[in-house]
Amino acid sequence: MPTKRLGPLTFTLMLPALGMELVAVENMTALDRYKTQLVRRNEKAVRMLAVYAGRGKHLISKRFLQSIAPLGAQGYLRKVSPERRSAIARNAAIVRWTAAKAAAKGSRS
Repeated sequence: MPTKRLGPLTFTLMLPALGMELVAVENMTALDRYKTQLVRRNEKAVRMLAVYAGRGKHLISKRFLQSIAPLGAQGYLRKVSPERRSAIARNAAIVRWTAAKAAAKGSRS
């Protein structure tokens, strides 16, 4: 007879159907045994983003990405023709005004 496995969705549906609930209890003696094996995480690395470029993975900060983002936009706009830039600006204005009109209409109701 094949073994049936309970996945996370099935498990959460089965417990109430059986009239059961799952309670997690922290075992301090077991935690003490493994405390020497636990490694403290580097808080600075938590706020880093992995970027795959060139030969491998590079960790860079979100602040750095935010600081260089305008440079990419400026480079893009330099390459685009004046007519295309005008069309982009026109579309952006239409979107802004459409949202503003919808918000104003909603506040009157």
